[in-house]
Amino acid sequence: MANILEDLVEYCEAQSLGTAGTDLIPGRLPEKGTPATCTGFVLYGGAGPEHRLDGVRTPTQEFPRVQVRVRAATLAAAMTKAYAIWNKLAAVSNTTLNATRYRAIHVLQSPFELERDGEDRPIVAFNLEAEKAPS
Repeated sequence: MANILEDLVEYCEAQSLGTAGTDLIPGRLPEKGTPATCTGFVLYGGAGPEHRLDGVRTPTQEFPRVQVRVRAATLAAAMTKAYAIWNKLAAVSNTTLNATRYRAIHVLQSPFELERDGEDRPIVAFNLEAEKAPS
C-alpha cells in the first residue's frame, strides 16, 4: 500500500515530469549537490477525516496536505517546472493512484518563491490538499 507521497511521485513520473527517486523525491530536497533540478513532496497536517453517517464513525475520506518544492538553477526554470506539476496535479479528479481512490487534489495557491538553498538555488513551492480514501 503506497502513501500519498509515493502516489504523487509516481503520478508525476507517469506524466513525464521527472523520474522517481532521481529528481522526484518523496520528502525533503537534498541539501547539497545534485540534482540541481529536483522536486520534493513534503507531507504536513491537513483537515480531520470525513466519517460515515451510520454511527460507526469509520473514516471514509482523509485530507492530507503536501507542500511541493521545486529547485532549479534559475527562478524561471523552477517556476516553469512548478507550474507544469501544479497543472497536472490540479487536474486529478476521481482517479485511482496506486490502488488508492482520490476524489480530488486541490492546489491551495499558485507557485511562489519559498527560499534559496545553501548553494543559492531558488526553491519554488505550492501547497495542495488531497481528498482521498484512507490508506
